[in-house]
Amino acid sequence: ATVSVLYCSQTITQKMKTTSALLGVAAMLSGTEAFQFPSGCKSGHRVTQTGSSGTITANGYDNNDHRCWYVDCNGELSITWNSFNMEAGFDYVALSKVLDSELVVPEVFSLSEMSVPSTNSFAAGTKALVELTSDFSVQGSGFSASWTCSNPCNLVDCPPDKSVCVLVDGAAVCKAIAFPSGCTSTVTYEGASGSVDYPSGSGRYQNEENACFFFSCVGGRSELQWKMFDTESGYDTVSAYPVSSGGAIGSTAVLDAHNGNTLPPNTVVDGENGIFVKLSSDYSVTKDGFELDYTCTMPAKLALGEVCYQFCEDGSCEWIRKSDQCEDDAQCARSSPLPSFNSHLTCQLKAGSVCYQFCEDGSCSFINLREHCVIGTECKSTSTGPSIPSPTNTCQEVLPLGETCYRFCENGSCAPVDLRNNCASGLVCKSDGSIGFNSHLTCQKPTCADLYSTPTDCQRANCPDQTEKQCVWGDFGCECSTN
Repeated sequence: ATVSVLYCSQTITQKMKTTSALLGVAAMLSGTEAFQFPSGCKSGHRVTQTGSSGTITANGYDNNDHRCWYVDCNGELSITWNSFNMEAGFDYVALSKVLDSELVVPEVFSLSEMSVPSTNSFAAGTKALVELTSDFSVQGSGFSASWTCSNPCNLVDCPPDKSVCVLVDGAAVCKAIAFPSGCTSTVTYEGASGSVDYPSGSGRYQNEENACFFFSCVGGRSELQWKMFDTESGYDTVSAYPVSSGGAIGSTAVLDAHNGNTLPPNTVVDGENGIFVKLSSDYSVTKDGFELDYTCTMPAKLALGEVCYQFCEDGSCEWIRKSDQCEDDAQCARSSPLPSFNSHLTCQLKAGSVCYQFCEDGSCSFINLREHCVIGTECKSTSTGPSIPSPTNTCQEVLPLGETCYRFCENGSCAPVDLRNNCASGLVCKSDGSIGFNSHLTCQKPTCADLYSTPTDCQRANCPDQTEKQCVWGDFGCECSTN
């Protein structure tokens, strides 16, 4: 029996001098925590900047240039443009929003002019990608921008045992849990569910007590369901606080505060690090305390095709941000290669994920997810022939239209390239007709002659170009002809 397995293989869309194309190449990330620059960015011009402030400068640039800067900011990001001079209509600077180091949403702007853009401000956790692209002739003087990143702790996801975020030299650092100094006792609860009886048994809490409890639930939904409640009315209070990833326990505003013997409503906190509860008593009169059940529910994973991010600048749609909730083999990405005024992203298969699998002998599960490959990838096999079972394939980056697939300079004046088998589907590695002493091949659309080799092939072939109407047998094999 034959096993056929196809994988999502990364495809980078051809660069064109248009707003949509500039960010078409910027949407692919590796799926790991580190940001992966667009493949077109030139080596030596892929710059990552971190910290609380920095500058991005291109004082002069080259023809056919492509430079990239990634600003890694966990806080509130502001970019101020100090100077801007690009060849109008041909050389561009594009600014993109990057969320959770997993995706690039359509660009904030894409400019090709000589006026200075206005300042760009982003909500906490929105990182930025700046791209400069130029054509084959005429350059401007470039641009200069400065940026600041405030409150880097705002969206840091610290683990339960180090859930306090502090700034060290402008960087966010997770530290061990630190209860407020006034706590007379401390208890931390972790896990999906449990119960608390305080004080346990038939006893009562103490006078001048500050009993502290932390219910850890990083990124999930924390809920306390009160089963019994009895404190000195008007004096002994049980207070609940949300625990954010950007602050210490007890540092946020109080969520609930109750005393007496009326059962409080459920206490619920969504998307934070959990709930902090403190029972504070005065110098006299004690009661039975409280009993509660707690749960920590993590958000359900989104299925392929479900909306994971949505934002409409004109307010015409509901804001959705669930980019970290796609299934493990999926990522939150555009479903169309063209950016738009509004952002709408869905869960799609990461490059390298299995998108099709079929075993004729029934020895494997049938998988057919070809339509869910992330934009810019193809569902294809990297194996050269059938095998039983199919070998493990890896995600292979393929070259876009016009990209160099082979280069060799006999005089050693250029770095050799041999990627003749790496052109995207539907493209072939061939000369553009200008080959001379040095060889330089690029990925191009095939002609009739590239695909067929016999008169019979010619008769049933369709020429790809509209201006060449038919495939005929000529002196050099199959040729597309206007005759």
